[in-house]
Order: sequence, then structure tokens, then C-alpha cells
Amino acid sequence: MPQRVTYIIANVDRAVAFGWVVDLLDRDRFELDFILLNPGPSVLEDELAQREIPCERVTYRGYRDLPGALLRVIRILRRTRPGTVHTHLLPTCMVGLTAARLLRVPKRVYTRHHSTFHHDYAPK
Repeated sequence: MPQRVTYIIANVDRAVAFGWVVDLLDRDRFELDFILLNPGPSVLEDELAQREIPCERVTYRGYRDLPGALLRVIRILRRTRPGTVHTHLLPTCMVGLTAARLLRVPKRVYTRHHSTFHHDYAPK
């Protein structure tokens, strides 16, 4: 039985790397789905639909939407029951990892994307 992995991504319109993951992942071992925290439709959402990968969009326009996004992601994860939740970028870390922890998802992964911008221009 393949292990279900849920990717949670925020504010990404197009990302070639996620297409590579979808195309190259061993489907005998892993069942993949996506939750996108975006203000509206995206190219990535269309590409996932073309590849027949389950994908749900949660409306997210900024930090004020975090509480509602958290509740919606909890509902989605409760329904899909993933074995692993993999988040990318800060909003999904707050929403996705919190929801996964509350639902006791056994494996939770956060990929941090950052630069030295804050260290250089806003060190405090």
C-alpha cells in the first residue's frame, strides 16, 4: 500500500520542481496530493490537474487568512489522512505543520526557502 504524502505550498504560481516530483516519484510507494495556499487559481494547480494529481486550493491572501486556512487544512488532512506532510515556505509551515501536529501525522517535513535578506536588512 503506497504511503500518502501531502505537499502544502503557499503563494506559488508556477514551480517546475514540483512537476519533476510528480513525474519522477515512485507511484507504487507513494501517493501524492497537494494543498495550495493561494489567493486564486495558479499555473501549478492547472498542471497538477492535467497530471491527475489531487489538489485543493485554500484561499490565502496574507497573514490575516491564517486562522481560516488552518481550519480548512485541518479538515482536508482529517479527510485524506496522509502519512507525511511536507510544507514549503513560512505560511505553510505555520498552517500545515500545526494542522499535521494536531492531527498526529507521523511524519512532518518543512523545507525552508530563504536568503540573507533579513539578516542583511532587518537583523533585529
